[in-house]
Amino acid sequence: YEGTTLGRQELDAEILDDMPGALLARAVIERNRVDDKDVPTAILRVVGMDPAGTGVGDATGLIAGLHGADGHDYVTHDWSAKLSPKAAAEKAWDLFEHTGADLLIYEDNFGKGWVKEVLTTVWRRRNPTAPGGPPLQEVWASAGKQLRAQPVVMRHEQNLIHHVGVFPELEDEYTTWIPEEAPTKSPDRVDAAVHMLTYLMKRFRTGVAKMASPHLLHRPGARRAS
Repeated sequence: YEGTTLGRQELDAEILDDMPGALLARAVIERNRVDDKDVPTAILRVVGMDPAGTGVGDATGLIAGLHGADGHDYVTHDWSAKLSPKAAAEKAWDLFEHTGADLLIYEDNFGKGWVKEVLTTVWRRRNPTAPGGPPLQEVWASAGKQLRAQPVVMRHEQNLIHHVGVFPELEDEYTTWIPEEAPTKSPDRVDAAVHMLTYLMKRFRTGVAKMASPHLLHRPGARRAS
């Protein structure tokens, strides 16, 4: 049972209960969990970044994943942490390089104009001879956190999103955050995962994404993905 929700309860003596009104049930995550060997060939690898806000204790969400040849999406890494802006940019590009990602997707909303500038500065220092700009895609969250997450939650429930291994902090956010009770609380890991998975949904399932996704990936000033 090691590496499963049941293992966390039976081996580590953690009390893991589903919270009524939370985004996801643990059983949904558990039934879609896979091992590395079960991950298909990657069509696109991406990193999702949700920069820390101004709240005390806010973390930068850093979640990596991929769209597989089977049409499903896979969450592969959670490197979220409490970091300064520069350290967050460094870690974001570390994760990008570690996973061989094609694109770094970040939210630049509510006055976080520093995000693109810092990410670009760090990328140029690391890649001084690379032509063009950094492989960035800005997303702008135009709706509340619960509404933004709903298309992703539905795909979890449809068995189309898989966690490769166990991500305790991310899974705890999914299963304990109740939007109605904490509308201003920032579930940093969930936000980063939603940015990443929503992008994949828009990229590979355009018809569904136009109907369901609240993201405005191509608002004026946003970069288009190549």
